[in-house]
Amino acid sequence: MYEKIAVLIDAENFSYALIERVLGEISHFGKIAKIKAYGDFGSSHLRGYKEISLNFNITPVQNFNYTTAKNSSDIALVIDAMDLLYSGIYDAFAIVSNDSDFLRLSSRIRDNGVATIGVGEMSDKSVAYTHYICINKAENGAKNDDLKKLDLVDDKLIDRVAKFFSFLSKDEIKEPVKPAKKSGVDKLLDEIKQTLKTDKNGFYNCGEFGSLLKQRYDDLKLTDYPKKAGDFVRQLEKEQKVILKTENSALKFKPKDTK
Repeated sequence: MYEKIAVLIDAENFSYALIERVLGEISHFGKIAKIKAYGDFGSSHLRGYKEISLNFNITPVQNFNYTTAKNSSDIALVIDAMDLLYSGIYDAFAIVSNDSDFLRLSSRIRDNGVATIGVGEMSDKSVAYTHYICINKAENGAKNDDLKKLDLVDDKLIDRVAKFFSFLSKDEIKEPVKPAKKSGVDKLLDEIKQTLKTDKNGFYNCGEFGSLLKQRYDDLKLTDYPKKAGDFVRQLEKEQKVILKTENSALKFKPKDTK
């Protein structure tokens, strides 16, 4: 599993409607640390990226296409990829694109001992990537050899990837257990763990949580909960989802599954 994955999206050549699904697939390989999307976001066919970028903390990189024949976004993506590579921070890169422009970039990253995850619709590009996720309407099309490229030892992950690729026969695929659908509160608690910092005892500051709550309340359909952070966490305490304490007049809380 990779500790820090940088996701670089060629927005000019990949539909925003698939981004949520793609990020879910990439997250099975490790922790996503940075997401950037490249394109001319003033064009009509990329306007859908605005909401996606807000929902998933994607940094859009605006590139104006001065001619119809060339795409300056490709160059910007490559330059950023090399800068991020030489920073030494990331141990894997995920390149999301439906064309073959970035195969040489993938090889260059791998030459530096850093893994690459390719995401696109054409499975024949997989030879240039450490791992490859094939996306298309039928959710198939990947070659059998692609499974051999997955050097992860987690059997459950291998089964899940095999199911996603849909290239094994039904008898060879173990039916995965479908996870329970998360409520808005559960999603918010997950986001708290990824976004906010704890004190030395694992407690979050209620004041910092308030800023996050204002941003995410309506998106997560939390209509049965109060909008004020203090009242919100008190309601969560009643539901035995969090532990509360007051320290130096500041209200703090900790999700019950946090050690």
